[in-house]
Amino acid sequence: MPTPNQIIIQILFDKAQELHDKPRTIVPFTRIPESDALLNNIERYPHFFVLGLIMDQLIVADRAWNIPYIISKECGGPEFKNFLSLNQDDILSVFSNKKLHAFFEQKASYFYRAIQKIHTDYQDYAANIWLVGQPGCKEVIDRFDKFPGVGQKISTMATNLLVREFKIPLWDVHEIDISVDSQVKKVFKRIGLVPVNASNQQIIETARKIYPKYPGIADSVIWEIGRDWCKSDLSGCHNCYLNEYCPKNPITVDQDINPRSDRSSKYKSASVSKTKPDSLVIKSGKYRSRFEEILRLFQMDTPQNFHINITSSKTNAVIKAHDLPVGVRYEFDDWNDKISVELLVNRSLAPQILPVLTAISKRQFPDLTPPKIIVQGKWMRLQFFFNENVQPQEISESMNRLINQTYSEIRTM
Repeated sequence: MPTPNQIIIQILFDKAQELHDKPRTIVPFTRIPESDALLNNIERYPHFFVLGLIMDQLIVADRAWNIPYIISKECGGPEFKNFLSLNQDDILSVFSNKKLHAFFEQKASYFYRAIQKIHTDYQDYAANIWLVGQPGCKEVIDRFDKFPGVGQKISTMATNLLVREFKIPLWDVHEIDISVDSQVKKVFKRIGLVPVNASNQQIIETARKIYPKYPGIADSVIWEIGRDWCKSDLSGCHNCYLNEYCPKNPITVDQDINPRSDRSSKYKSASVSKTKPDSLVIKSGKYRSRFEEILRLFQMDTPQNFHINITSSKTNAVIKAHDLPVGVRYEFDDWNDKISVELLVNRSLAPQILPVLTAISKRQFPDLTPPKIIVQGKWMRLQFFFNENVQPQEISESMNRLINQTYSEIRTM
């Protein structure tokens, strides 16, 4: 008799296979007919698909995918030659004036550089990314990965969309991994496919073991479960087709939420309430509602060993781990018109880590805003700022990205 876990896997992959086998239809990227028509016409206007992909970061997906359509109306039409006629200042001006993206300077640069890359590397025809040389999935993933601002999530998602939605006959689909984002991580942990403290790589490896022929096949199915039904309060469970078999594993903060004491009075811990061992109460009204939502979202997806330390301040929350060196912490800070995600080092308590933080600040962070490094009092701070247009979910995920990219290096110092 199959176990509930085996039944869950069978249901997921049956639905994924059904989606994969269906005939090609219009993908509602934006739900704007004119825009979706161009995005789906990858034979004549493949640059729309590629540029939309690169914009699909840190803002609502519908809005991101519509950016190429808005640009096309500004540059004289959908043909690639019209996009190519724009210089970087032209594109920056449109991004800024029309508020196309929360990080308009960075994304305008990515947009311009992607156009130039299509021009120089793919002969003005973006479909050559998946056509030239009869490439397999791995080669296509690698080609997408070389575009500005594209990482594992976007490159695998792009290749998956080509195979699943556009029926491009790429070989070696076993190279398409699942695209790990907050929704995928949440569902994998909630339904028990991975431990609640699993890393992104563990999720990728688990998907490979479950369905080695095509690890990313269930990507969209799992993402939709996370978006539509898998809520922190379990309120959507009754609508989910996995409800009968799902163990509904808790996916909030680590059980031990009592932080080490800190020498700074500014960050002195306030009293912390407990309900369940894995649930930290964020008192309603303590923070601005937007900031409170970010903390609650992060609480749902806290990395292994980390916990939120609710401080006496109404404008910040400290993120700690038991194995971080003394004098090192992560923070969310509310600046009213913007919110920052930060890595901090106390210069008197951890002077040996200051060169590491300086070196980290000079790296490329493709899934984060450009960093700033500030010395303030006894603290050196690596800061990533997000303005009020950025969705709380994206800011919460950005803390996870920062931790994933810096934690192992800092922890071993």
